[in-house]
Amino acid sequence: TRNIPRKAAPGAEKAALG
Repeated sequence: TRNIPRKAAPGAEKAALG
């Protein structure tokens, strides 16, 4: 989800995307 804040651990966004 792109709503995740930048405080999220690195890779969290990548995991959410796929």
